Amino acid sequence: MKKVLRLFLVLSLFFCYGCANNEITSNNEEKQSNDEMETENYQGRIKDFKYLKRDNLFLLDLEDGENIIIDSEGNIHNREELTSRYLDEEHSSGYTGICKLETREIYDVFGNSAQDEFISDYDHEAILGVCQMDDQDVVLILEKNDTPKSSQTIIKIYDENANFLREVKSTDSIFKKKGIEEYFKNICGFHYSGDDICSIVYKMANIEGLFGINVKTGEIVEPDVKFSDGYGIVDRINDKRIVDVHGKTIKDSLDRNYGELSNYHNGFFFSRTTKKFYDINLNVKIDLSEYNVSLWSNDDKESYVFNDGYCGIEVRNDNDTKFFGVINDKGKWIIELTDTLTSRPIVEKINDKMLELGGNQIYNMETKEYREIPYEVTRNRPVLINGQYYFLNEQKEFCLYNPNNNEIQSLKIVG
Repeated sequence: MKKVLRLFLVLSLFFCYGCANNEITSNNEEKQSNDEMETENYQGRIKDFKYLKRDNLFLLDLEDGENIIIDSEGNIHNREELTSRYLDEEHSSGYTGICKLETREIYDVFGNSAQDEFISDYDHEAILGVCQMDDQDVVLILEKNDTPKSSQTIIKIYDENANFLREVKSTDSIFKKKGIEEYFKNICGFHYSGDDICSIVYKMANIEGLFGINVKTGEIVEPDVKFSDGYGIVDRINDKRIVDVHGKTIKDSLDRNYGELSNYHNGFFFSRTTKKFYDINLNVKIDLSEYNVSLWSNDDKESYVFNDGYCGIEVRNDNDTKFFGVINDKGKWIIELTDTLTSRPIVEKINDKMLELGGNQIYNMETKEYREIPYEVTRNRPVLINGQYYFLNEQKEFCLYNPNNNEIQSLKIVG
């Protein structure tokens, strides 16, 4: 009898253990199934994405009109975590061919209308646009005050939360002194000029910059100048100077022998005449005068500008053969001049050992090897963030391409 009872207890324990084990297995399978459903709820349903630079996050627009915010690891974040509204305006150029100011609307990153926050008098005010700067968005409002005998134009500047920052008036003494007061009536647009500067555009014979505004200080600065690290290069036929973001001239009346100058960036600017790179104090930092550096009449001032410490170079020999290479900000040839490259490299740093050349090619600075970025990546407008490429594939999945292992994967979205 005792043996039978003992056998019964053993079988009961075994049966209970099996039940418990099945229940644990079932719970694990259910959890795994829920995790998979959580991921699949979004992948395959994504219509578009936007990188939110100031927060290092991505906004994914879904086909059903909803949207989610994720980080580079796929973790979902709340809207309340955003530090910026990422304002934008209805798509149209800042100015048309005849430089006619158009009525525009402002939206936040989620598509909510915002212009009523910035305009109080639609009869006399118009939205000039959103100047999307590196660290903030500012909204520019154009106000017209006309009387039977006179007119006044005011540019009002607000931060992205509709807090008034400052204004400039066409009747301000600085504009009268410059003799540009009358051109205010032709203001029709703007562009971001780097650092804290937004440049106002007007129409006379050609579309030109009228003046720049330091939106943090209200100081008036040179128009048509690209600023970086607090400085910019004025490059006109009879006016070559180095200026700062406070409207001051740092180096006056540069010698004409400097010729046409590139924009200042990463601590350098390039002279097309001397074939040398200079710092802001006119010290020669990199000398390429031994080479016949190729310069084209349609080159803009972004040619031969350092980006992330690197710059693509093009030269020609006496047989008119083209050679291309890349130097770093110490003047070292990272890619020695060669005729095997097909064009002047437009360089973007991927990480400490890899460079992107022209949008579809990777160069490994350690192994000195070239590799093509997969076509699946390049055809889908990828965004390079923290050494990885993020893009939306044809299956409407948000993916990343890791250049270190040359692998593409669909990002797992959880939260």
